[in-house]
Amino acid sequence: MHHFAHIPPAERDRVQQQIVELNRATPEHCIFTQEHAVLKANGTIGWQQWTNRAIFDSDGKLVEFQAVGRDITGYKQASEALQASEAKLRSILENTPSVISLVDRQGTTLFINHSLSGRDASTLIGRNITDYLIPDQPDRLETVLTSVFAQREAAYFGAVGIGKTQSMAHYEVCIAPIQKLEGIETAIVMAADITVRKQAEIALQKRETQLRLALEASKIVCWEHDFVNHYITCIGRHTTGNQWQAENWQMTGQAGLLMVHPEDQERVIQKMEMAVKTTGEFEDVHRLIFADHSTTWVLAKGKVFADAQGQLNRMVGVSINISERKQTEIALQTSEARFRAIFEQAAVGIAQATLSGQFLQVNQRLCQLLGYTETELLCGTIQAVTCPEDQTIYQESIRAMLLL
Repeated sequence: MHHFAHIPPAERDRVQQQIVELNRATPEHCIFTQEHAVLKANGTIGWQQWTNRAIFDSDGKLVEFQAVGRDITGYKQASEALQASEAKLRSILENTPSVISLVDRQGTTLFINHSLSGRDASTLIGRNITDYLIPDQPDRLETVLTSVFAQREAAYFGAVGIGKTQSMAHYEVCIAPIQKLEGIETAIVMAADITVRKQAEIALQKRETQLRLALEASKIVCWEHDFVNHYITCIGRHTTGNQWQAENWQMTGQAGLLMVHPEDQERVIQKMEMAVKTTGEFEDVHRLIFADHSTTWVLAKGKVFADAQGQLNRMVGVSINISERKQTEIALQTSEARFRAIFEQAAVGIAQATLSGQFLQVNQRLCQLLGYTETELLCGTIQAVTCPEDQTIYQESIRAMLLL
């Protein structure tokens, strides 16, 4: 079957351009890394990344290409999920009427999404929160910050400040800790203007953004484990700093096991033994540990083979550096945790709904504002909680959003 049969129609022109680029290779510029979508056997779309090297003869004539490909579908999906999560967070920060800021333990402003107290948002960075939100009780902020960072729980208090109309406004303020892997050093401050009880509908616009991220090709180590002589022969080597070194080398089976992180060794041994017993395949995600104690995450895959007499004598496989994908997954978890903290602990009501008005998700603050339980709201619609005289305004806002 022709290679293009596996390429989605929308991708074929780009792949053709990649082929043209390959044919322009020179001895000085002979390595190309290219990505494209593919049609999998089950009809789904996957992604592949190819590292191509042009080979020239002694006269400088292009004679062939050598290529190594890898499936980057999982990485693409993780990257797209991360982008979608961050897009949701940006949408809330940009569209919410609340003032949302990020502060450290001393109350110093690190980020703020809106101007306040008659000052542009950029001028408030580095200033104490009391410069634009004055607590209704003396020393209240210091007590709240101490409690938030010590107890790791959200705290609420009242404050006053200059609103967007340049007049005195009252705010309900929520300070919630942002929990990261290394601990809590920052907190989210959400201030809702409660001077005017009737808030405009929160405009949330979803945008799914697919960004193509070009990363360096993950390096692949090919290996063969000789069960008879207890040697592992490798082409390529994983090194510290998530690097890859071109090298053909050997090590004993015991040395190979010692390269696996101690916490992962038992699992790797069990899976290897199971593959041998069933004449099957081996697959595991584990860490390699180096002399400087640094680690690299790899996806190892192998298959057991037998000799002419049917005796299992070797396993052939590959080891793929997936450290970048692991870092992406951690970033995704952190981003989703930030999104959940804003949604669940917001000082204003936030909801997610269909275009027809059916509630899909609501936070506790919205339930409190409307006087309904979460279950009651999720069984209803926006129209059901909208005043009759505002129904036309709501419908017009939906139509306007669809035209964007």
